[in-house]
Amino acid sequence: MLSLVLGLFSQQILYQTNYTPHFKEIVIEEEILPPLPLVVLPEKKKEYNVNCYCVSYLREYYPNLPRQDAKDFKKNSNFQDGEIVILDYDGVRHIAKYEITNEGLLVDEANYIPCKSGKRLIKYKDLEKDLVGFYKNDINNLTYINIMEEEKDVDTTEEVSEEEATPEVEEEKEV
Repeated sequence: MLSLVLGLFSQQILYQTNYTPHFKEIVIEEEILPPLPLVVLPEKKKEYNVNCYCVSYLREYYPNLPRQDAKDFKKNSNFQDGEIVILDYDGVRHIAKYEITNEGLLVDEANYIPCKSGKRLIKYKDLEKDLVGFYKNDINNLTYINIMEEEKDVDTTEEVSEEEATPEVEEEKEV
């Protein structure tokens, strides 16, 4: 039996070395397009939120409102005739559209609470501490005129000499 086992191991095992698998070659015909030009998209701009600026918010109601900061608005009207109230909260100027009520001013404003708009009532007793004045939007742009008049006053006071300060008195002639 031992010889039988040895005989099996001693037999040469022949392997077929020229075996090639049989499969079909698949050819995919595809048109190769030239590369597209590189398009650089501009960065998306942050959207402008009008509620973050009290002046821009009022410009929605008054398109010809001067393009200036709230701190540059000068009072040019009175309580009854004004359209805009100018307020000062601890050194920070703020403007708002207002309506007169029995309890106080109903202001329509933006950015009193950061980037929010809405209406609130300012009672007359609370208004006194923050009130700067009232502004009326006019096509003559009275704010600009007020600034120009202030500059003229400064210029004229500098130009006045002693001779001009004391008017000349003409002598009376006897007839």
